[in-house]
Amino acid sequence: MQIGFIAFTFLGPALLWLLSRKVQSPRVVRGVSLSFAGVLFTAYLLHLGRLWNEELFLPKYALPLQLCDWAAFATLLALIRRTPMAFELAYFWGIAGTMQALFTPAADLGNDLFTWCFFIIHSFIPASVFWLIFEYRLVPRPGAMWKVLAWSEVYLVCALLGNLATGANFGFLAHRPEQKTLLDIIPDPHWLYVLCINAVGLAFFLVLDLPWIIARRIRRSKAAQS
Repeated sequence: MQIGFIAFTFLGPALLWLLSRKVQSPRVVRGVSLSFAGVLFTAYLLHLGRLWNEELFLPKYALPLQLCDWAAFATLLALIRRTPMAFELAYFWGIAGTMQALFTPAADLGNDLFTWCFFIIHSFIPASVFWLIFEYRLVPRPGAMWKVLAWSEVYLVCALLGNLATGANFGFLAHRPEQKTLLDIIPDPHWLYVLCINAVGLAFFLVLDLPWIIARRIRRSKAAQS
């Protein structure tokens, strides 16, 4: 299952973009965007429904204070409205955070509803970002990374407060997940653990912003020579 969703994340948007180029239909393009949004929203509702059905609809489980929750909301807005800020949040959060969870899930997964919802959400967020890049040519604006970093600090504070109030582990900021992830390499003291997560996030953001910085410089160089 995991391999299939990973393959869809990278191949699905590209194949759908090729299809849209062939049919040249705004309805098809809009239909793809709304389908991505509908699947993502439905999976999120099913996840909440599962919590309710299993009597786990408690603040520590149901509050939308995982980074993927915020990335999902930004992605839905980007798919429906294509606002630059929503796309930029979806791009940096979705690729740096959500897609990492797709490769190294920090949860016990089987073949149940939770597993399907997990993979759908963590696959469709980055897949939606790729679709928006391919089809609508949306890219991060100059300075977008720093705005997303500022919103990330807002998330960090909200998640830390949520953990303090509910005893949860939102954003894995209280402690590492039980499963092996990249967080295992971070030192133990909690203040240093949180600081390192912040630093790692910044490093991922810088890597994700680098291609667009290079592309903009190349365009400026070509414009200056013409």
